[in-house]
Amino acid sequence: GIVTRGDAGTNTEYFGLMQPVVCGTGTTIDVGTADLVTLPLGATAATYTLSANVAGKAATQSGVGGTLFGVVRTDGVTATIISINAPIIESDVLLALASITFVASSGSVILRATGATGTIINWNGCITYVKATGGV
Repeated sequence: GIVTRGDAGTNTEYFGLMQPVVCGTGTTIDVGTADLVTLPLGATAATYTLSANVAGKAATQSGVGGTLFGVVRTDGVTATIISINAPIIESDVLLALASITFVASSGSVILRATGATGTIINWNGCITYVKATGGV
């Protein structure tokens, strides 16, 4: 279906195709990691395209954000990453080494953020996905 959100009177109206979205948060300390979203792939063999959008904010007023695209599959038990594009990351200089990636774990895919030296970053991230099952 199509989703409509916002208010046309204030020019904040948004139209878009509705796709499943899973969101989460996390905090990194120094160059540690935070698992922002864990997406269980289910008990049926399938292939997924994943698109992630992530934003991070440090106490220093520095910010970081990015997008990530990947393709994964599952046999109904184990997740396997087929391909992950290099993330597109934009940040203030202090957070230039922060990053995001997808990680396969058992039957799930995790959106993982990595912090930057000497900082604490609060992260928000969402995965939008498309799933295909079946085949010959």
